[in-house]
Amino acid sequence: MLRAIERATRQKIDEMKLPTVEAVNDQRIAKFKQRISDTLATGELGLFQQLIEQYEQEHDVPAIEIAAALARIAQGDRPLLLAPPPKREPTPREHVGHPGKPEHDKRGERPEREPPRSFAGHAPRPHHTEAGKITYRIEVGHDHGVKPGNIIGAIANEAGLDSQYIGRLSIRGDHSLVDLPEGMPKEIFEHLKKVWVARQQLRIHAWDGKDDGADEAEVHPARRPGGFRKPGGFKPGPRKPRAHDGKPPRHK
Repeated sequence: MLRAIERATRQKIDEMKLPTVEAVNDQRIAKFKQRISDTLATGELGLFQQLIEQYEQEHDVPAIEIAAALARIAQGDRPLLLAPPPKREPTPREHVGHPGKPEHDKRGERPEREPPRSFAGHAPRPHHTEAGKITYRIEVGHDHGVKPGNIIGAIANEAGLDSQYIGRLSIRGDHSLVDLPEGMPKEIFEHLKKVWVARQQLRIHAWDGKDDGADEAEVHPARRPGGFRKPGGFKPGPRKPRAHDGKPPRHK
């Protein structure tokens, strides 16, 4: 808040610390003594001195006690000194046997987090081919760090196919299964074989029905049947493989 005010006013504001209870009480005592000195300096105390002497003789009370009583009368109900702040009570989270030690320390070390899920060695979920589509296998999977969006984006861009026509996607350990519309033109099929995703060439081919590998992680349902257009009407059309000096293009 202070910095916001400084930026608004373009002026440096010195931060002031609140005085402690001890500092406030010292100041009040100093003012009280100063009032006594100022009153003595007036010299108009004759009548009050006589009254104090009379009271001292009549009640056999020392003058110091009479002076203290008069100071109490002058102060009234307002206390001269501030009370010290209350001591902070231990919170329930603090260790009962060790003051100041957080509660979580007595519970010991936190258990280690479970290791990330491994996709190897688990029985896969069956991949059911959707109606009007053909299941293809591509040679990129969890082992290569691929994400569903990487595969869908690459196929949609390279095949000129809207992503809404891409069917179920099952990502395995070293490969993936994806449903694509029937009637894929041969030139598109040949082009997708050479597309790189996550530094792996897709090498797409028709799935043989063998479902080995790790459990699938993502399912991408199709929204519409069909999708491939007639030759010459693809969007943006099949692309010729570009020379990359032996390096795959960046389909992350």
